[in-house]
Amino acid sequence: MKRMLVMLLLAMSFALLSTQVALADTHVITHDDILAGTDVTITQGDSATFQFYWYAGTPGLVREFTRCSAVTLQITHDGVDEFFADAPETNAYWSPIERATPEFIAEKFIWANDHAKTPVSLAYWRMPLPTETLAVGDYDLYWALAWDHPTIDLGDWDGDGRMDHYPRGGLDGGIELHIVP
Repeated sequence: MKRMLVMLLLAMSFALLSTQVALADTHVITHDDILAGTDVTITQGDSATFQFYWYAGTPGLVREFTRCSAVTLQITHDGVDEFFADAPETNAYWSPIERATPEFIAEKFIWANDHAKTPVSLAYWRMPLPTETLAVGDYDLYWALAWDHPTIDLGDWDGDGRMDHYPRGGLDGGIELHIVP
């Protein structure tokens, strides 16, 4: 029994180490990076993923948002498109809806969520970027998220004492993506 437990622990340690090595050259670019205008530098051959999330007080509201949204992602070099993706292709990159962990809520929303009394469900949108096909150089990465009708999220995330409403609209932004040798 002890021998099997030791073997299991060794196997789990090896799997964890392998995962860490595999992810060592993986970069995650978030909408926070884009909203902050943060340039991103990636070594040629590294993998990169662009990700953002949408949250609301119920899984149904998150589902409705993901259904009515459209995402566009574009990478250009000297004004020439190197990569372009838009809906419906990009709709496949939404994750299943999940309940936000208490840690996620504490980190992101406790300041506007009255000590986490509003439940939070969310879905991530994650798309691997084609960085393996990009040569060394400077690129512009542009992202746009649009939704086709007004929506709510059941929270008061802006702290004005009323439930937040989002009119039909969108968010967008861009950053410089530097590929280095």
